[in-house]
Amino acid sequence: KGVRVVALDPGAGVDQQREAGGVAFRKTVLAEAFDLLYYLEKASEVQVLALSTGRPLSIIPDEVAAHAARQWREYPDAARLHMDALMAILDEESPDYAK
Repeated sequence: KGVRVVALDPGAGVDQQREAGGVAFRKTVLAEAFDLLYYLEKASEVQVLALSTGRPLSIIPDEVAAHAARQWREYPDAARLHMDALMAILDEESPDYAK
C-alpha cells in the first residue's frame, strides 16, 4: 500500500511524506530501498552466472572495490533519479497503474 501511495504522487518532494495506514512513507526511503534491492538482485544474477561456468572466479582488487564504493557515495541522488526514471517509463507505458 505504501508503494502505491507514493506512486500516486510522483511529483512529490523528496522529503514529502504520505500517510498510509498509520505508517509514514518518504519517497527517498522508498527509492533507496528499491535501489538497494535492484542492485542486490543484479549482483546475485551476475554471481550465479559466473559460478555456473564452473571456472575459477577473478576477484577484483580491494583498491578497485574501494574506488567504486567512493564513486557510489559521491552520487547521493542516484536512487531517487533511478526511481524517477522508472516512474517516467511506467507513466508512459502504463498510465493507468495509479488508478
